[in-house]
Amino acid sequence: MVLEEGKADILGLYMVQQLLAKGVIDEGMLEDYYVTFMAGIFRSVRFGASSAHGKANMIRFNFFRNTTLLVEMKQAFIKLTC
Repeated sequence: MVLEEGKADILGLYMVQQLLAKGVIDEGMLEDYYVTFMAGIFRSVRFGASSAHGKANMIRFNFFRNTTLLVEMKQAFIKLTC
């Protein structure tokens, strides 16, 4: 189940990129979607990894952190490198 949850959310990110490629959304909307996606991960991770979705979010968060998508900044602010 963990892989299924992770796969579904990552497919959503891919589809948003396809909307950008087709001109349905603009670059600013894409960045907003990425920020909202990460905010959702932060929100659900704080509840722990008891569910498949929580585990998938923790896996994605750690992947993004380890691949420098997330850059730590002072005072607990996070910068996304979109």
